[in-house]
Amino acid sequence: MDARNGPDISVLTDMLSFQLRMLSQAINRAYDDAFSATEASSGTGKLTTLLLVSANPGMSQSEAGRVLGKDRPAMVRIVDHLERAGLLRREPDPAERRRHALTLTPRGEAEIGRYMAIAKAYDGAFFSALTEEERRGLARIARKLRRIHQPETLGLDSATANSRS
Repeated sequence: MDARNGPDISVLTDMLSFQLRMLSQAINRAYDDAFSATEASSGTGKLTTLLLVSANPGMSQSEAGRVLGKDRPAMVRIVDHLERAGLLRREPDPAERRRHALTLTPRGEAEIGRYMAIAKAYDGAFFSALTEEERRGLARIARKLRRIHQPETLGLDSATANSRS
């Protein structure tokens, strides 16, 4: 069925939440395609986890999950995957047995640069239809909404972000 000649969903076309959900699916597909030949493929959170642990060696899985907006089972899956791939180590904290400290392996540290180059290229390609001004505006709006709905997660501020956004 041709999507343009399919069922009438015009009631949804002006709903921002519908447009963003559909766009999110396209973003996730583009990410999966871009990262298909890496250990960061399929699913979300792997690259962000590597960057987070690189900046905060020794942080716990639960701390990482909280700031990434991932529940415990999702975070365990991400850490298990990255550990099996040889990118991350999870070691019991001697001071608190139930806490696992996360650190990157040398391979994990080395892959971050390559993964960021892939991420920047895919991001640039995906949003290439927007002007630089439109990109900045969209990022500002997204951060504003996330500050309200996801205040405990990462990525709300950056060195290039306008502090009033």
